[in-house]
Amino acid sequence: MGSYPEEVNGQKRMEAVPLKNGTGKGLNKHVTNFIECMNKRNPNTNASVEIGAHIAKFSALGNIAYRTGKKLIWDGTKFTNDAGANDFLIPITGNHGRCLKHNTYLNK
Repeated sequence: MGSYPEEVNGQKRMEAVPLKNGTGKGLNKHVTNFIECMNKRNPNTNASVEIGAHIAKFSALGNIAYRTGKKLIWDGTKFTNDAGANDFLIPITGNHGRCLKHNTYLNK
């Protein structure tokens, strides 16, 4: 197994963390928790909607970086160092920003 600490100017930015194989059951646990909370009318899921949206956004941003093959800088609304990476985004009406395309994983 390897590890992936990022290096900048020859300096590691964080401690290396060994890769671990997952069980493949994480999604089942989230779905089960979500269904249980719906059935009990309990809004307190193990992971909040805000956390889920945040993680989904960063996963998609990582996917865009992978597809462009570049280290990208995100300012919260757009990539500031690669205009082509912004082609993976769509405008948000009335918000003057951009969001990730729903089909980011399918196209390009």
